[in-house]
Amino acid sequence: MGEADVARVVQQVEELLVSGFERGVPALQREAHQADGFLPIASLLHYSPLGPAVWPFGGVGVVADCLRARGSMVVELSGDGSAVRKMPLRVQLRNQLEFLFSDNNYHRDLHLQLLQDEEGYAPLDQVVRSYAQLSQLVDAARGPAARRAALVREAVSSSAELVLQGEEEGGRHDGGGKAPIGGQLRRMTLLEKICTQVEWYLTRRDVAGDGFLMEQLSDPDGWVPISTLCAFPRMRKLCHPQLAAVAHVLSHSPRLQVSDDKSSVRASRQPARSPARALPPAVAAAARAAVVAAVTKLLGDASLTLDAEVRRRVRAASAPGALEGGGCGARIRVEELCAMPQLQPLGGIARHEAVAAARHEPLANLSPQQVVALLPRPGESPLVSLSADGLFLERLTPSPEARGLVPPQPAGASPPDVSLMTFNLLADMLTYCEAFPHAEERHLAWPHRLELQIAEIELHAPSILCLQELQGTPPGAEGQEERNHFAAVDAALRSRGYDGKYARKTRDGSAWPAVQIGNAVYWRRSEFELLEHVTVPINKVLVAACADEQSRQHFGRGAQVAVVVALRHRRRGLPLVALCTHLGCPCTALRRRSRLISAHLGASRGV
Repeated sequence: MGEADVARVVQQVEELLVSGFERGVPALQREAHQADGFLPIASLLHYSPLGPAVWPFGGVGVVADCLRARGSMVVELSGDGSAVRKMPLRVQLRNQLEFLFSDNNYHRDLHLQLLQDEEGYAPLDQVVRSYAQLSQLVDAARGPAARRAALVREAVSSSAELVLQGEEEGGRHDGGGKAPIGGQLRRMTLLEKICTQVEWYLTRRDVAGDGFLMEQLSDPDGWVPISTLCAFPRMRKLCHPQLAAVAHVLSHSPRLQVSDDKSSVRASRQPARSPARALPPAVAAAARAAVVAAVTKLLGDASLTLDAEVRRRVRAASAPGALEGGGCGARIRVEELCAMPQLQPLGGIARHEAVAAARHEPLANLSPQQVVALLPRPGESPLVSLSADGLFLERLTPSPEARGLVPPQPAGASPPDVSLMTFNLLADMLTYCEAFPHAEERHLAWPHRLELQIAEIELHAPSILCLQELQGTPPGAEGQEERNHFAAVDAALRSRGYDGKYARKTRDGSAWPAVQIGNAVYWRRSEFELLEHVTVPINKVLVAACADEQSRQHFGRGAQVAVVVALRHRRRGLPLVALCTHLGCPCTALRRRSRLISAHLGASRGV
C-alpha cells in the first residue's frame, strides 16, 4: 500500500467525520450516537464510500494502520483501533498549536519566531489570529467570544508540549466582537517535557488502574526504577535512556522525589495504593477472585433483568439501546461500584487473620482507584472487563431479553391500588437434572434460585404474593435446617415488609412427618391487616363431600392444601380474601375438580 493510498484513506475518513456524512445514513446515525462519540470503522466500511478504497488492501486494521502511520488533526482512533471519532474542538486546537511549535514546523516558520520574545514567548492572541487553521477552529466554537478565548486557553493548558503564562482573561473586545486571548505561549524545553511526562505517570489519579505500572511498584514505599520509566514508549521518544541525566532532571520537580542512589523516583505525595499490592499473596488472590465474582454477577443476566438500581446506573453510563435485548455496550462507572450493595460483602475478606495481622483496611472501604486495580482486565473474564480508560466496567456479551411479565402502564396512568403476584418456586425436592436437561446444575441449586426469586419479587413489589411449592419441614424437626426453605423465604420477605401464612401438604388431614412442599400467602403489612386465616386440607374436604366410595378413593389420594387469608385494606377499609393452592390433576378432570373444590370450600368453611 503506497503513500498515496494511505493519504487517500486518511483523507476520506476525515471528510466523512468532518462533513457529518453519518447523518444521511440511518445505519451510521445509530452508531454515531454512542456515549463516547466513537463510530466503528466496520460501519464506515459497509455504509460509506470508504469501503471500496480499503477492501482491496484489507479491512478495519488497514484504516487503523493508515491513521497511525500518517496521523490526523481531526480524527481520533480508539485505543483498540476499532473505532474513530471526530476530535473534540479543544483537542483539535491543541494539536494545531503543538504542530506549530513542533520541530517539523518551528525551525522553518519565520513568522512564528518573529512573534517570540527573548525568552521564547509569543502572544497567544497573535498566534491564533496569524494562522487560518487556528482562526477557523476558534470561530467554529459556539458561545460568546470570552468562552471561545477560554477554550483556547484550555487547549494549551492540556498540552504536554506547550507552556502558557500570563493573564487568564482577555482584554476588551475589539470592533469585530472577538475577545483577545490573554497570555503568552512558548515551547517546552526537553527538561520540562521529561518532568511533565514522569509526573503524569506517577501522580495521575488512576495510577492504581495501570496494571503494568502497579506491578513495578514492588517497593512498599512506592519507588519506581527510572530505568523502567525510560523504557516507556513516550519516554523513548523524548530522550535516550541516560539514567543519571534523567534522575538529575527529575530531582528539580517539586512533585517528584528521587532516591538517594539516583536509581528510582516516586511522587512526593503518594496516591492511594491498591490493596491488591499490600495484601499478602494468598489474601490478595482471594480479594481479586472475590471482586471479579462480584462484578461479574453485578453485570450478569439476572442483575440486568431484575435489579432496577443496577439497570438505572447502567442505563446512565451506556449508549442508547445497550440494555435492549441483544444490545451491546452495557457498562457502569467504576466510581459507583463501591457504593453498590453487591460489593459490600467483600469486607469479609479483610477479616482474614492474615489481613488482621497486617492491619489492613477493610476491602469494603475501597476507594474507586483501589477497586480498579482488582477489576478484571481484558481476557480475565468472559463477561466483564475494565475499559481502556479505566473509568467503566463493561459487559462483553449482549444484554439479555427482559421479560415483560406485566404490561407497561400508559403514560400518566395512576398505579393500581392492589397488585397480586403468584409464583411457583419449584421446590428443591422436585428439582432433578434429568427433568431440566438444558439447565446447568449450578443454576438449579436452591441458593442460586432463592436469590433470583427474591430479586424477582422485589422487582414487581406486589401487594399480595401467593407462593407454591415452598418446601418446608415439620415444626421442631432437627438436622433438616438446610432443607427448610420456608424459613429462608419467610425471613427474606418479612425483612422487606411482608407478613404471611404458610401450610405444607397434609396426609389424611394430618401434618406430613418429613420434608414436604406447601403454599403461602404474603401481604404488605403497610397496605393490609390480617382479619382471619384458615388452612384447608383439600383432600379431606373433598372426601367428606363425596357420596360414593369410588369418588372418595379417587379424591382421597391427593395431599393438596389451601391457605386462605381474610385481609382489610388499611387505606380504603375494604375486606379482601386471598386463597393460594397448587392442584395437580389430568387436564380432562380439571374443570370438574375445580368446580367441586370451589363449591365445597365455600360451603364447608363459610368463606
